[in-house]
Amino acid sequence: MQGNLNEIDICSILQLIDLGQRTGQLWVRATGHHNNKLAGDGASIYRPKQQSWFVFFLNGQIIYCQEGESSLSRINDYLRHYRVETRLTDKQIASLPSTDAPEYAYLWALLERNIINPKIAASIIHGLVHETLFDLLSLHQGNFIFHQGAALAPQLNTFEIAPFVTKITKQVQEWKQLYPHIQSPEQLPVLSHKVQLQSSLPETTVSKLQHWADGKTSLRQLARYLNRDILTVAKAIYPYVQQSWL
Repeated sequence: MQGNLNEIDICSILQLIDLGQRTGQLWVRATGHHNNKLAGDGASIYRPKQQSWFVFFLNGQIIYCQEGESSLSRINDYLRHYRVETRLTDKQIASLPSTDAPEYAYLWALLERNIINPKIAASIIHGLVHETLFDLLSLHQGNFIFHQGAALAPQLNTFEIAPFVTKITKQVQEWKQLYPHIQSPEQLPVLSHKVQLQSSLPETTVSKLQHWADGKTSLRQLARYLNRDILTVAKAIYPYVQQSWL
């Protein structure tokens, strides 16, 4: 099964995989012109970079999701939330089995070395599946290929497609209501009017905003650090962005 998202949307593709109880992997690539350009006044207009994703299935259920180019940073962001200090060395990472899901192999290596426990691993996988589906269900231009084949192994958990799609579709609709102030999980919040914030908010809240809104931490990273979904984080800061304080 392959095609283009102008002909069939992601939601319908996932439903077909669910109904057919298929095992294999779905590859999706966003298409379109995605350069970062400057507006006439010198302000940056956000254009997301071209991306691709893999979704792995077992009998119509999701095992794991991964961005096409994995740097392991997604998992490390979650490990920061759990205050897990130990990481694999470069040599240990290099010795991991070659796979289409290097993140997943990394996660299992952490599990096998007792660096994390199954509960933390399951929570990280759930978060990564959620954020990947959020991106995919927001996507309208792209190509896809579904390869039927052996399942990604071993499996820690599998997730039913329908509940995820129902929940995330609703979140994507709510996310669009934050435009034009917030448009992408990759945007980098930065504190712009500390005085106004201090006069309107408790000092502890201002301190937290000052810590996280450093111009280097994306909304998505912030969501991982806090172990919250991207919509919850975006809605929390939206009033301050709307006021141009952030």
